[in-house]
Amino acid sequence: MADLSKTVQRSFGQKALLSFGATLLFVSAPGLAQKPLAFSIKVGGEQNRLYRDGPISAHVTLKPGNAPRLIVAFPAGNSGIGMWFRAENGPVSWNAVGTVRKLKRNTPAGPLYGVNTIVSANTSSLSLQQTLLSNVRVLRDYGHDGRIPDGVLTKPVISGETISWARQRLDGAAGYALKVRIIGGRIVEDKGAIRFVSQNGRKIMMQVEALSGDTPLKPITAARLFTKNAKKDRDMRNVLEFLSYEDKFLAGSWRYNTYFGRDSMMSLYMLQPALQKPAIEAGIAAVLARLSPKGEVAHEEDIGEFAVLAHRGAGRPLNDKPIFDYKMVDDDFMLAPLAASYLLDNASPAEAERFLRRTLPSGETYASALARNFAYVLQAATPFAKEPRYTNLIGLKPGSNVGEWRDSEHGLGGGRYSYNINGVFVPAALEAIDRSLALPVFKQLGDKIVDAEQVRVARSVWQEKAPVLFDVSIPKDKAVADINAYATSQGIASSYFAGAIAHDGVHFKALVLDENGTPIPVMNSDEGFDFLFLKPSADQIEARISMLMKPFPAGLLTDAGLLVSNPAYAGQAKWSNFDQRQYHGAVVWGWQQAVLAAGLNHQLMRADLPPSTRKVLLDARVRLWKVINAHPSFKTSELWSWSFRDGVFVPEAYGQRENDQTESQVVQLWSVAL
Repeated sequence: MADLSKTVQRSFGQKALLSFGATLLFVSAPGLAQKPLAFSIKVGGEQNRLYRDGPISAHVTLKPGNAPRLIVAFPAGNSGIGMWFRAENGPVSWNAVGTVRKLKRNTPAGPLYGVNTIVSANTSSLSLQQTLLSNVRVLRDYGHDGRIPDGVLTKPVISGETISWARQRLDGAAGYALKVRIIGGRIVEDKGAIRFVSQNGRKIMMQVEALSGDTPLKPITAARLFTKNAKKDRDMRNVLEFLSYEDKFLAGSWRYNTYFGRDSMMSLYMLQPALQKPAIEAGIAAVLARLSPKGEVAHEEDIGEFAVLAHRGAGRPLNDKPIFDYKMVDDDFMLAPLAASYLLDNASPAEAERFLRRTLPSGETYASALARNFAYVLQAATPFAKEPRYTNLIGLKPGSNVGEWRDSEHGLGGGRYSYNINGVFVPAALEAIDRSLALPVFKQLGDKIVDAEQVRVARSVWQEKAPVLFDVSIPKDKAVADINAYATSQGIASSYFAGAIAHDGVHFKALVLDENGTPIPVMNSDEGFDFLFLKPSADQIEARISMLMKPFPAGLLTDAGLLVSNPAYAGQAKWSNFDQRQYHGAVVWGWQQAVLAAGLNHQLMRADLPPSTRKVLLDARVRLWKVINAHPSFKTSELWSWSFRDGVFVPEAYGQRENDQTESQVVQLWSVAL
C-alpha cells in the first residue's frame, strides 16, 4: 500500500494521490486482506502479473509494440477483458506499478470477482482501438482475425478521467465490468474515437479494475499440491500452483486458461513425483468427467459465454452448458498410460481401489469410465492389428487437418498419420491397458472390460509393425547438400554444424505419413516420446539420441534449446511451413524439452542397458540441461524462437516479432514439468 501511494505521489503529485485515495481504501478494506499468490513474469517486452486469492484468480498481461494490448484473463469461466490500442508515438512499452489487489462487487445478477491494478505506458497518448468483455475464446478470435460476435460489444461511459464498461452475460447471468481511470491525465473523445492523454507529456498511468461474474474455481494451494520431491524453483512452483484447481488443471494462461485434455494428461504423467496424490486424482477425474459416450478424451471445452454463443449459434436456448471438443486423436491414447502409471506405480492397491470406485456426477464409476476408453482404444487399434498396413493406422479424422499436439494449420505438413500417435501412443496405451486389467476392480466389470488376449496381440503387432512405416534414411551426400542449402537460406553459418553427418547418412522417424503412406521427412522431437513411454533397444536409443542431439540443421539441438521441427531434409517446398515464425515450426517448446528430459531419466532407470548406452544417455542429459539452464527467462513459457547472430542461436520471445504466426503463453502447464 505504502509503495503504491509513493509511486502515484512521486509521478503525479499530492493532488493525484488525494483523488486516488478512495480506491486505495476500498481495495484494502477488512475482509479482503489475506496473503495471496502473487507473482510477476516478464518475457521479452511482455509484462505479466498473476494473482490468486480464494475465489479470485486473474492474469494481467501487457503486450508492448506498435499495437499494444492489455488483457485481464480469469480462469473462472475462461472469461476475460481486453483492450487493444494503437501507438501514436512509436512502439509502446508497459510497466506494472505497485501490486494487484482483489475486488468483489455485488450486482442484481450475482457477484463479480476481479482485480485492481495500476499500469503505465511510456507514451503521452494512446488511441483505444477496441475493448471486449467476454470469454477468452472471443478475445483470442478477435486477436486472430478481428471477429466479434453479435451482442458482445459494450458502449463505454466516460466521466471525467474515468471510462467504464459493464454488461450482463448474454444469457442474463452476472457478466463483466471494466473501469479505467487515467491518473494525472484525461480522456479525449472525438467522433467516437477515444484517446488516453497524459499531462505535460508524462507517461500515461492507468488504474484498471476488471471483474467477471463467472463461477470461481476451487484452488489447490501449495500445501495440498506439492510433495517433498518437488523442485524448489519459486517461479515454476508459482506457475503450477496458479494453474491447479480441484475442478481441473489449466493448460496455461492467458490464452488457454481452462481444461485441455492432452495438456492435463501429459503434465500429470511427468509431474507425478512432484504432486500429492489428491491433486493427481483431481486431474484424472477431470478427464474422466469429460469423456464422450464412446470413451474419447475431450480436447478443449466451450464454457462461460463462449458456450452461450455456441448454443445460440446452434439455435438452442441461451445457456452455458459446457460443450466438449473431440476432434483431436492423440489424447484418446494418453489416458490409459497416465491411469496405469498412477494406479499401478504411484498409488497403493487400496488407494487405487478407492479411486476407481468413486463416481462421476452421472453415477458411473471411474473404473467404468476408464473401461469405456480402453474399449475405444482397442477398437481403434484392431484394424491395424489384423492387417498392418498404413491405411489401417490411426489417421486424422475426416475433414480435419489437425488431430494431435502439432495442431496448427501446417503443423503436420499436410500429413494424415502422425508418428507420435501410431509409433508411440497406441502401443503405449495397449501396454497400459494390459497392465491395468490386473486390477481387481476391472476384473469385476465382466463384459464391460476388453479381452486381455486381444489387447496383447494388438500391442505386439503395433510395436513391431507400426514404427517402421515412418523410417527415413537419407544418404550422406544428399543429407549434406540438404542441410547446406537450408542453412544458407536461414543465414546459419556452416561452421556451426560442420561434420555432423556420419558416413552412413541420416536416419530418423518421419513426423507423419501423407495420405498415400509416404513419409514426410521432417525431423522432429516426437522421438522423445519413445524414451518416455516405451523401451527402445540399446541400438535404437543410441541411434536416436545421436540424431536428435546433432547441431541444427543436421539435428535438433541449438544454443536456444531443442527444436521441435527440422525441415532441412523435406525439400524447399516445406521450409516455410516449418520456419522459426511458425507455431510448430523450427522453434523451441518448453514441454518437448521436458518430455526428452523425463524420457532420458526413464531410460536410465532401466537395468537392462549396457554401460555404453547409459553413457550416451548421461551425455545427452548433460547437453540437454545445459541449454535448458541457459535461458531461465523462458522456463515457464509455452514456446520461443531464435535468431542466428555472431555464430550462435539466440532465443527470442515468440509472438512479439513481426510475422510470427501467433503468440506464446508466458505460463504453460506442461512447460513446468521439468
